[in-house]
Amino acid sequence: MSGKTGWEPATEAEVALYDALIASDQERYFRALGRIELLLPVSADAVAGRMPMGWATWTANDQTHLLAFTSNESMRTCLAEHVGGARRMSLRDLAGVWPNNDWWLAVNPGLPIEGYLPAWFVVQLARGDARLPRQAGSGPRDRLQRVEALERAKQERARAARAATFVHPVPATAPALPPVEAMREQEEAARLEMARAEIVRQEATRAEQARAEEEKARQTRMDDERAREKKPRHAEPEPAFVPANSVEEQLYEAAEAGNTDAFLSTLLLATVLIPKSSGTTNGQWRPQPIDGEPHIVCYTSTQHLADSLETIPIRFIKLISEWPDPNWSFAVNPGTPVGATLPGGQLLALANWAAEVGLGGDDDDREQPATAAQANGSAPTSRTGPEVTVLQKAIAPSQIGYYLDRGYDRVTGFVHRAHELGQLKTPAQMRAALGLDWAGSPFSDSPDEMYLLRWSAYRPSLYRIPYGGQTEAAMRAMEGWVIERAPFRGNGFAPGESKEIIAEFKADSVRLPHGTRLFRLTASKGEELIAILDIDGQRWLRTDGGSSA
Repeated sequence: MSGKTGWEPATEAEVALYDALIASDQERYFRALGRIELLLPVSADAVAGRMPMGWATWTANDQTHLLAFTSNESMRTCLAEHVGGARRMSLRDLAGVWPNNDWWLAVNPGLPIEGYLPAWFVVQLARGDARLPRQAGSGPRDRLQRVEALERAKQERARAARAATFVHPVPATAPALPPVEAMREQEEAARLEMARAEIVRQEATRAEQARAEEEKARQTRMDDERAREKKPRHAEPEPAFVPANSVEEQLYEAAEAGNTDAFLSTLLLATVLIPKSSGTTNGQWRPQPIDGEPHIVCYTSTQHLADSLETIPIRFIKLISEWPDPNWSFAVNPGTPVGATLPGGQLLALANWAAEVGLGGDDDDREQPATAAQANGSAPTSRTGPEVTVLQKAIAPSQIGYYLDRGYDRVTGFVHRAHELGQLKTPAQMRAALGLDWAGSPFSDSPDEMYLLRWSAYRPSLYRIPYGGQTEAAMRAMEGWVIERAPFRGNGFAPGESKEIIAEFKADSVRLPHGTRLFRLTASKGEELIAILDIDGQRWLRTDGGSSA
């Protein structure tokens, strides 16, 4: 817990920023900031593609700041009810497209880990040079920067101190600030209020646009009402939908949540039923017309068939890998809450992606018939109840103290199924399989040691498949929601260079359950259990003889 607002670091990167400030090590603070992908606020219209991506800024005392945050939690704390969408961008990419050399960068304004950087220092930091101006040499570039600073001081005396030397605010738990820095804190608080006022103005503009869309939606509802009036007024209400099996349960949950990724992921691993009337003797499929367009129609259970028809079971991934014609569309469970229609071109793209990540149907030429439970519409059961997935996250040695010494009980970032990692016996194998050996990775500092968090995921919906890419264009191409630096691939699998195919999920500051285990992994001893999380006591109970938090 830090500061007067109850703020606490939400990510491992924010822990590093906070620790650097507590240690009064500004250069360490800037090095840590240079490794973080920043969240830049954008409007909902920009996220939806209805307008170009812009920059969230505010201006005070003739000084414009570009607003950025290091986590979703920090952005929500600063912007409160005005928080909206955001895009991710590394400091290097941001420096490459910096919109105005007179602007400053404001990171987490108002929080204990806030920082303010002039444009030239953003460029310098993007090159990996975290030295403060007073530490720099006396070469031509440095002399030019001093001349520019003096010129800015003449133009605006109120900013002379900040233009000459960059000073980062000290956290609220540190000793009192000198008078000049205290005045600066007051100025930054005023700027934050002005930023919020600007966001309110933007929200009002978007609200006006939303009213226009609501009017259009109202007209659509009126048209639907008129269409329904043509039906008998005393018709029986439609019965509530009841999934016939576990596949339909997952499809229904994804459809209700509007989660296209989860819907397609479920279909990729499902077996579908195609009426024999859609097949021919030579093994080819015959399309059926829907709204005048040819469709291959299939079902995930027999309960959705209008008539009692014989069906042919086939794995969905095999079906799309052998799709006969890109002009044909695909329909699953038409007319039901678990129904969907996809054009042939999109199916072929999905099949190509599945083949690239090793999900092709080459090993499944022998199709398995549907079980009796699936055929009669009942869901499969287990004698031991629903299975709970065990997840795992790799932790760098430099970050383990935050868990053991401070009782940290959250997990953020990429996580994986533990049973898919059981064959990885050394830190080197784990780094290679999970893609943890990128330049600047904290895992490279201790090549012979790493730590593993392992817990039961009682709420699977908290862990999403991170579809996306390394750029906005790549994210849109995948119809995803995540932008991350290399080696991130955005296809739902760990970006390692090994032959292992490991599913990847992303968590956003999820609280770990009671009994979470912490292991030390070394090349010489393998896994060693060192601590167990005690939620009641808010501490980690050491099992290796060390002291608990």
